[in-house]
Amino acid sequence: MSWHRLDSEKSQKMLDAVKSSGEALLFSQKNNEVKCMRLPFYNDFLLYRIENTATLPIFSMDFLGHNEEFFHLDGTDGALQAVSKKSQLSLRDDNIAAYLQFYFFNVIQDDGEIYPLFEGSPLPDLDNQNIHASLDSIPVGTPGFQATLENNSFSVVAPLFYDGTLMQGTLAVSMDGKVEITGITPLLGNTFNDSIGDSL
Repeated sequence: MSWHRLDSEKSQKMLDAVKSSGEALLFSQKNNEVKCMRLPFYNDFLLYRIENTATLPIFSMDFLGHNEEFFHLDGTDGALQAVSKKSQLSLRDDNIAAYLQFYFFNVIQDDGEIYPLFEGSPLPDLDNQNIHASLDSIPVGTPGFQATLENNSFSVVAPLFYDGTLMQGTLAVSMDGKVEITGITPLLGNTFNDSIGDSL
């Protein structure tokens, strides 16, 4: 899994598909680089990134797209759900960890920054500069990532970086890609159950 830069013709088609009137300068090919990445849990849809090199710092936008259809990753799970409704999501034992990393990288949580930790990132090239792909040092004795398929959904236990604190999280992941954190356990002990809103 790595980024592939689009050629000039494909870049222009992608920029034309996502820009609206009045955004011609922002989405001009002169100022932008367009690249894409195949993700292991989507069938035909790819992850696209537009980087505007005319701004400092460099401005980027991510989309899920196929042919001329693109969904902006805007911090909600809207784009993920739209792609799932097109029967493009395929969650399995061998890609559920990568999906969770992608989910928490793209969906802003009400309770602050949350993301799962791994002994080696499932998506190492998602963003070379982001902490999701680089922070892989987990204290000795911390239980590792575990996923079990139960009643057509995944039950996942994983170490989480939860708003600045290392926690153990229990997550429910439905086959349409919705993620719910159902339990949080501080690594020092004492389990807070039910939901994030009730537990912290």
